[in-house]
Amino acid sequence: LGTGGMGAVYLAEHTGIGRRVAVKVLRAELRDQKDLVRRFRREITAVSRLADAHTVTVFDSGMWRGLVYLVMEYLRGVDLATTLDAEGRLSLERALRITCQIGSSLTEAHQQGIVHRDLKPENIFLTRSAGGEELVKVLDFGLAKIMTEEPPGEASFQTQKGILLGTPWYMAPEQIEGGEVGPATDLYALGALLFRMLAGRPAFSGNSPMQVLES
Repeated sequence: LGTGGMGAVYLAEHTGIGRRVAVKVLRAELRDQKDLVRRFRREITAVSRLADAHTVTVFDSGMWRGLVYLVMEYLRGVDLATTLDAEGRLSLERALRITCQIGSSLTEAHQQGIVHRDLKPENIFLTRSAGGEELVKVLDFGLAKIMTEEPPGEASFQTQKGILLGTPWYMAPEQIEGGEVGPATDLYALGALLFRMLAGRPAFSGNSPMQVLES
């Protein structure tokens, strides 16, 4: 179904219940990189605690031939980034409906002591409910901070082989500076998402990620 920096997502069938599912598997060449394995397991831990209708549902997780995997619900639709690329900007009514649904997911996550830390259009999936209404699902808790398990002062702005962990256009100032992150960090990103949906462009711009961070 897709690939990313950490792994690939496959379409599969759960033979026990005869249901299509999505299986996210950590890339084989990364299984010896402890930091990435820890991020992947963090996602499993975070999402397995959540049951909000607007958070992707996790059914199972485990290890297969040394590879960590996560079994999630299979979603039909497109992500918000694809929608914005095609439409430019959204109507106020639609943008607010999407924002409220993301907020519902974040509310439960924050109540469980989980901060997403990487809200961006690519991690917001638009599907349909059984009644045909647009349904938002928040994806990818790979950078989530579980506040009850991480020591105070852990920097969230870091690099792994030159890769920025986080998305500059939606990162809060405290996240950029490596300060304490919390629920307000996600609310900042949600505000930046709303701006992007309404204005048709990010709130900040630059010729490089560093220019965006400095703007």
